[in-house]
Amino acid sequence: MNQTLAKEAVNGNKDYYVYGYFDLEEPIFIDVGHGDDDKRHLIDSERGVSKATFDAFYLRLRKMARYRKPSIIRIEESLSEKDANEVQSYLIRTIGRRPRGPLLNKSNGGNKGRPAVTWARGANPQAT
Repeated sequence: MNQTLAKEAVNGNKDYYVYGYFDLEEPIFIDVGHGDDDKRHLIDSERGVSKATFDAFYLRLRKMARYRKPSIIRIEESLSEKDANEVQSYLIRTIGRRPRGPLLNKSNGGNKGRPAVTWARGANPQAT
């Protein structure tokens, strides 16, 4: 095993970050990314990607595109995926999703929007 892979195995991969989309100064979406993931939603909304057709966040981005682009801010960087998911969950819970807050996230975060799954041999997986 080379030194880079060995170091990642011990320390965890720290190339994740938590970012937010803001309309003026209001946060509207919080997510976890690596590489250029933070730009992906804006590009998808401009292209009219079909999976995003009726999603409230993408509708907001398309509506905003007529007047201004959102601010995309990396809130915290150099995190492991686990740590980034924890920060994302904390921010979503603290700021709040619609109707209790301004965020348009579909879930409370922490696992790329997918429910955590528990599994035991011989049993059906169950979302937690």
